Amino acid sequence: MLYIHKKIVASGVIPFVFIAFVVAAASAEANLPMDSIKMTVEHIIQVVTDQTLQGDENYTKRREAIVRLVDQRFNFQLMARLALGDNWDGRTEAERAQFVSLFSDLLKKTYIRRIESYSQEKVLFTKQDIKNNLAIVFSQFIKENNEVSIIYKLKKDGDNWLVFDVVIEGASVIKQYRRQFSNIISEEHFEGLILRLEEKINSTNVAS
Repeated sequence: MLYIHKKIVASGVIPFVFIAFVVAAASAEANLPMDSIKMTVEHIIQVVTDQTLQGDENYTKRREAIVRLVDQRFNFQLMARLALGDNWDGRTEAERAQFVSLFSDLLKKTYIRRIESYSQEKVLFTKQDIKNNLAIVFSQFIKENNEVSIIYKLKKDGDNWLVFDVVIEGASVIKQYRRQFSNIISEEHFEGLILRLEEKINSTNVAS
């Protein structure tokens, strides 16, 4: 079974990790990582709270709107490579392409559908550290007077800052996946991991 570490799940902030860096690519003015993420929050909340997109009958339209924005903000190629770790080097180009497609699909299907649980939670951005083409943005997620530390890791690609990892209360999403994938590959080989991903995506389709 594929899962995310219980610390990340228990925090209840996974949907808002995506809220906090989905939409900024739509604006050429957001040329700093923190600016991008702040703008992201505003735009994704607009999508989530748009009354014309509410209801099950608008699920597909709502999801497609968010997916288009997600695809502009995330470096899924880098995320997939980091999640696969040392096992990336031994894969063929076809295998890598298949894994990137499945992994990005899993991330989107797993988390985008949860964004709708947004209910006026707050995300406060505290500082950013930029070094060459890499950046870290620090923030606090606030829900019912509880604060959760969220750190975003971004890499610059042209004029855009693209997210490649997020650390929630000290737990890296990518590292958690890497540990899972490594364990699966050691027992079931790469083919077993692909089957696991396909099964998880199919079950997520049913759940949504």
